[in-house]
Amino acid sequence: MRVHLHERQDEVYVVIAGTLTLIVEGEEHALGAGTLARVGPATRRQIGNRGEEPAVLLCIGAAGEHVSRDARAWGSWDEEGEGRDPREVPLPPDFED
Repeated sequence: MRVHLHERQDEVYVVIAGTLTLIVEGEEHALGAGTLARVGPATRRQIGNRGEEPAVLLCIGAAGEHVSRDARAWGSWDEEGEGRDPREVPLPPDFED
């Protein structure tokens, strides 16, 4: 997944199987099955799977009533600025360090 944030939306990640790699503001966390994590609005995050086995998760996003797209994305953690519409940022070719 791209490095991204949501201006108004919270996201909750529920890890059902495997290990999810969740990077929040550049800090990496490995979350195993049965783990739940919440990332608030205006916080950059990226998710991926560094493990050998599939990671299965449920991602829930909400900010009250649905208000179109509120995401901003970056091509890497080194990219600065306000971010761009996620549709303008290519998906990473591989989940790299």
